[in-house]
Amino acid sequence: MATRDVFSADELAQLRGFPEVGRAELIRFFMLTPGDEEFVRRFRDKRNVLGAAVQLCTLPWLGFVPEDVPAAPAAAVARLSERLGIPVGELRGYGAREQTRSDHLRDVAAYLGWRQVDGPAVEGPGGVPVRAGDGARLGEAAVPAGVRVPVIVPPGPPRRGEDPRARRDRAGPGAG
Repeated sequence: MATRDVFSADELAQLRGFPEVGRAELIRFFMLTPGDEEFVRRFRDKRNVLGAAVQLCTLPWLGFVPEDVPAAPAAAVARLSERLGIPVGELRGYGAREQTRSDHLRDVAAYLGWRQVDGPAVEGPGGVPVRAGDGARLGEAAVPAGVRVPVIVPPGPPRRGEDPRARRDRAGPGAG
């Protein structure tokens, strides 16, 4: 039985989108370090800077970035908007060109130190590599049976007492 036969269209949409964000998650995941800010400011215009910042914070939070980046939780976008000095409304047009969103996600994953390992590349929506388990979690039959899926591996846990954000600052913009 395919996953799409188990979930309704509404349930699939909910699984593929942004969940509500709690206060603790806002503090933990939606805080930009100076290195993060330098990294996202290299994107061309304000809309792209804010969109890349949302992706940068969402990937570690959820383990993937929902396709509709402008639908990110308002509290999270407001926090990033304030830090970057960019109006919240700038995010509205982000990702209108699918290639922009997927290119930014590749850059963000590399910056965060996520790497692709194992087997041939299997591309998901927008050309983004599919992680093992994404099909099940997102309710998609994205990978044909018998195809080995590359795994996008996040970096290991921080050393005892190390602030996980300090690693990104040491790596610098574009590191990966």
